[in-house]
Amino acid sequence: MPRTGKAELVRLAFRILAAVDAELLTRHELADRFGVSPQIVGRQIRFLRDWMGVRMKTVTGYGYEVADWGILDREKFLMWVADTDREPVKAAKN
Repeated sequence: MPRTGKAELVRLAFRILAAVDAELLTRHELADRFGVSPQIVGRQIRFLRDWMGVRMKTVTGYGYEVADWGILDREKFLMWVADTDREPVKAAKN
């Protein structure tokens, strides 16, 4: 896997957050979706928790869900992701 810079890792963390907001996803599903290892997904979730105050709750057998957005404004964040994402996060399944 090519070396990833800090900006790309922050972007990945934000894409993970947007994906988890749309649907419950496990660490392995997130890893498959974004083409990274489950360990990197875990590190990005830890970054969101430690630096942004985001709390994610694990729903056993189903995946993560956002319990608290911390310092981020959910509506503005999701609008920003939609405007800047070159590879849109898949929409929630209905």
